[in-house]
Amino acid sequence: MVSPIIIPLAFSIGANPLLIMGAIVSGATLGSHACFYSDATVLTSSCCKMNNMDHALSQLPYAMCAAGFAATGYLACGFLM
Repeated sequence: MVSPIIIPLAFSIGANPLLIMGAIVSGATLGSHACFYSDATVLTSSCCKMNNMDHALSQLPYAMCAAGFAATGYLACGFLM
């Protein structure tokens, strides 16, 4: 849903479109993984017969670690490309 807004904005400022598309997909994946009520969280917690909030909180540190690495990588690529 953000692609129609972000892609033309990226072209107008001269950003690398592959880097921008990667950032959009990465952000969508983080949003799906770190959301407390996403379909992946609800399905996994129900299959494992555990509380939804317990599963979501157990996955949050991993999602934030991956988000930190991704943000650092995109920032470095943004300056280098």
